[in-house]
Amino acid sequence: MAADAVRPLSVEQRESIVAPSLELATEIVTTVEGIRALKPDYEHLYRVTGNTLPFAVQEWHLGWCEHFLNRRPLVRESPRFCVLRSRTGACVALVPLILTRRRLGPLRVATLAPTGADPALTEIRITSWICRRAGRNFARDSSATSASPCGTVTTR
Repeated sequence: MAADAVRPLSVEQRESIVAPSLELATEIVTTVEGIRALKPDYEHLYRVTGNTLPFAVQEWHLGWCEHFLNRRPLVRESPRFCVLRSRTGACVALVPLILTRRRLGPLRVATLAPTGADPALTEIRITSWICRRAGRNFARDSSATSASPCGTVTTR
C-alpha cells in the first residue's frame, strides 16, 4: 500500500472515533486469499493509526506468507490472522499469526507465533551470528567500546 494512496486520520479525527461498545467479534483468516481480501481492513487501520512501519502493511504479510510459509512434510505452516471487529463490523485490530505444526517421531507439536518470527530469518539471530563469526562477543568483552553489527556497546 503506497503511503500517499491512503492518508492517516488527524489526531482530532482519531480522538473523535469512540467505540460504542467493547464487544468485539473475532474472525480467523487461514488462507493467503483471505489475507488478500482484508485490503479494506488494512487501509482502515492505516487511516486510524497512521502506522507507517513496513511490517504492518498487507503487502509485507502477503509477501511473507507467499514466500516463507513452510510446507515440508515434517513442518507445515499456515496463516492464522486474527481480525477483531466492532459491533458495526469495522476492523479494530489485526493480529498476524502463523500456526506451525511439527512431527517429531510419534509426537505432533503445534505452535502459534507472530508472522516473521522464523529464527532463521530474524535480524536479531542473524546479528548474533555475525558477531560470533567475527570472533567477538561484544556483550562480554570488558574492554570494548565500539560500534558493530551488534550495536554500540560500552562496558565498564
